[in-house]
Amino acid sequence: MKVTIDRYRIFNLVILLACSSVLAEIIISKFEWSRLSAYGFTITICVQISNAINKLNVEAQQHNNNDAAEKKRLEKSERVLEKRAAGMGKKKR
Repeated sequence: MKVTIDRYRIFNLVILLACSSVLAEIIISKFEWSRLSAYGFTITICVQISNAINKLNVEAQQHNNNDAAEKKRLEKSERVLEKRAAGMGKKKR
């Protein structure tokens, strides 16, 4: 398995760490949780939210790709029909 490291992944990691740290500190101060519990809980929540957002982005990209493929297929079928119609017009003359 090949893992690629790009700007998007690094940015995502920084955002996850920042959100987890801020939320963990809030939970520690407001609810008096232990550090381990607070960080474990907030990292779990942040990662789940990130995964949901990434899944929505992937589905949107796949939908756009499917739309593009469908458009190409329709254009091709229209060209084929136009060629057939042009060919039928020549045969009648």
